[in-house]
Amino acid sequence: MDPHADLVAPSGAHFLRPPPRLRRPQFVAAVPVDPSGTVGPTRGQARGRQWRRTAAGLCVPTAAVFDQPAQRIVEASALAGPIGGVTGWASLHLAGARWFEE
Repeated sequence: MDPHADLVAPSGAHFLRPPPRLRRPQFVAAVPVDPSGTVGPTRGQARGRQWRRTAAGLCVPTAAVFDQPAQRIVEASALAGPIGGVTGWASLHLAGARWFEE
């Protein structure tokens, strides 16, 4: 069913179609290398095939879907620290503005 069927457009006018609905992003936050292995991987585990390094001292499991924009944003925002933030394209994407995909 067309959501714009009840709208009357002036002659020659066209409505933009709404953006496609995307699956909710699945992402994994980067964790620091942990010598005890309780919060994150140990140094030895981080060097193995089960973990991928995202930044100095931060890792995510290799099962994390890297090609999703939300995953890339989460990995990059880990570098901003506790007082940093996400701006520009990344903030638009996280706010749901799907016209700004890639």
